[in-house]
Amino acid sequence: MVVWLACAAIVAGSVAALAQRNLKLMLCYIIVAEVGYMVGGVWLTNDLGFTGTVYHIMSDIMMTLCLFMAVGAIIYKTGDTSLEAMRGIFRKMPITAVVFFIGGFSIIGIPPTCGFFSKWYLISGAVETGQWNFVVALLFSSLINAILFFRLIEIGFFSKFDKDGRAIHQHIVMDEAPALMLTPMIISAASLLIIGVYTSTIVRTIIQWTIPTGL
Repeated sequence: MVVWLACAAIVAGSVAALAQRNLKLMLCYIIVAEVGYMVGGVWLTNDLGFTGTVYHIMSDIMMTLCLFMAVGAIIYKTGDTSLEAMRGIFRKMPITAVVFFIGGFSIIGIPPTCGFFSKWYLISGAVETGQWNFVVALLFSSLINAILFFRLIEIGFFSKFDKDGRAIHQHIVMDEAPALMLTPMIISAASLLIIGVYTSTIVRTIIQWTIPTGL
């Protein structure tokens, strides 16, 4: 029953995130789905599921930190919380945009980011216990996240006009976030790649000691 509730949270959070036009609310609903990952992983009651849960907690801390800091910088510079704030972002705030989408790719589960490996452990644990509902929920969430972030890439990189219908390239000026905002963002984005590359080391030296005996 708990795994089914976790699946409901994953699906509901993902769909609600896709429906949002507000960047902050979008990230908040993504967190709802992420919590579903963790709860479902614990209740798979096997080594792989518990490993995936602990690893995902570590990963999710950095993923959400990365995304919220990037969105905070975008709102700070544009004064806009809607998806329209992303228009021309690659030209206006290129470093912030790259950081944001590294976080997004980790949420989707694209290797070598840590988000890929946490989902791999969770899906493997679900397959081992025959919880195919959890597998479907995780894959569905990844698909929704892919649609969500690639839609933002389209808005940020390929949009030719702003929300007022003016050609972006005619008036856009590079206006990156200050160094005090960029530095922690870059560190958090780099950590998503570093954690992913050293997944086996982290699991072997840290996470394996957290797994309860008897699973």
